Amino acid sequence: MIKTQDKMGKVASWVVVDKATGKPVAEIYEQRTVERINTEKYEIWTAYEWMDVTLFLRGRIIAN
Repeated sequence: MIKTQDKMGKVASWVVVDKATGKPVAEIYEQRTVERINTEKYEIWTAYEWMDVTLFLRGRIIAN
């Protein structure tokens, strides 16, 4: 199921991440498009979640 709400409220966009590489491949703004993504090959993150995790990990790497 695709998240339509996150900590910031209504989701404005989603980030599609390749499960094999862990790299983002697209940012999508339409929920109906996100619902068609092959979730066996790709993970779907809200843009807020993706930025939150990415910035947190980047901060940890810089601090070490």
